[in-house]
Amino acid sequence: MTTGHSLLTVGTFVSAFIGAVVGVFVDRVWRRVESTPLFEISLGKFWARGVGEGRTVHITNVGTEPFPEYRIVLVHDSRGTMNPFEPEGDLVFPQYPHQTNSFRVVTVPAEGRPGPPLQKWFETDRDGQQLAPDLLQFSLQVVLRNSERVLLNDRGLGNTLAKMLYEDAVSRKVEQPIKEVSFRSQAPLCVRLCKRWQDYRLLRRLKKQPDAEPCSRHEKNDGGPDERH
Repeated sequence: MTTGHSLLTVGTFVSAFIGAVVGVFVDRVWRRVESTPLFEISLGKFWARGVGEGRTVHITNVGTEPFPEYRIVLVHDSRGTMNPFEPEGDLVFPQYPHQTNSFRVVTVPAEGRPGPPLQKWFETDRDGQQLAPDLLQFSLQVVLRNSERVLLNDRGLGNTLAKMLYEDAVSRKVEQPIKEVSFRSQAPLCVRLCKRWQDYRLLRRLKKQPDAEPCSRHEKNDGGPDERH
């Protein structure tokens, strides 16, 4: 009986020790993840008198740390990098959590106003050779200003935006129905599952703790005289 009880005690201790070690590890990883930039990006369209019409990119900080100054670009494996984006209004840097910066691309300029050479860029490679448009190899990148550090690289968003820009430039109309396209970056799945498991263990531990007994009226007065008259 004593041996079984001892084994149970040791097993409980080992389990608690492993849980504590895993908890510390998850906490450290989670703090590191929380300090990395987390984005929410949505695509839309705009029209402005005297400017023209085109597409918009809205970037919201959904992390816990402010973003430093950045730029956004479209990158293609063989066509290189294109930066047709201009600010839509004033950009805010550093960009704190819940703040949004907006960029736009003029795809159909107003009459007499030049626009970016979108169609030419989509149909030529780095050396200027004519190519059929390839709308499946684009990435939208958020790049730290005056640096090559990439804060976000997303191929799905890049291909979606490239298709919009090319079709606008060819048809000279922004007629593709815009259904708000949203993207939200987040921590890796394994880290989120570990964090959820840790939160579950903490909740169970709190539920096991006995409720504190309420203090009596005399204890509240610390044994002093009753001030009522």
